[in-house]
Amino acid sequence: MWIDLLNAGLKKEEIEGKPTPYLLNKWKALQRSQKEKEEFDEKQPSAPLMEEAEKEKAESGKNSQRWLGSPRPLIMRSGQAPGIREVQEVSPGDMRPYVPLIIYWQKGMPHVMALIDTGAEVTLINGNPKRLPGKSVIINGYGGAETEAQPVKLKLSIGKGPPFTAVVLMAEVPEYIIGVDFLLGKTIETQ
Repeated sequence: MWIDLLNAGLKKEEIEGKPTPYLLNKWKALQRSQKEKEEFDEKQPSAPLMEEAEKEKAESGKNSQRWLGSPRPLIMRSGQAPGIREVQEVSPGDMRPYVPLIIYWQKGMPHVMALIDTGAEVTLINGNPKRLPGKSVIINGYGGAETEAQPVKLKLSIGKGPPFTAVVLMAEVPEYIIGVDFLLGKTIETQ
């Protein structure tokens, strides 16, 4: 145990004189983190798979729809709006929960799958914000990316809930996203 703690970077002064339960807890935490790292490394795509994906990308001239390292296949198909990822199955332990979203703005009321994102401050729908009148806003995304968005008032329903009117942001985004602005005020029933 002492050797493992010293090899992990703890100083000898941090170990000497400490009670055994304290050191045991540190050692167990170290073992857990090493096990998690090993599991993560095992799930990473191997070099031949990465080379194959790069080859597919070069041949097609665009990004491959294949997602490497997935515990289950990611089913992608085009939804009602081009470029939107639609999930056909959601497992109970899914880290990316989706719910049905109905937008009442066109004939046929498009049904899409929206991602519930507790890290998103606003709700986003896919669309061209330049086609709408009014002042657009700039939203910052992950990695410092900036996206132009347009506030728009729409009639929506989430899951099996009743229709309601809300102001959402329309932007050219790859997924419909339900943010905390809805989550704090709405109860969303996921199947």
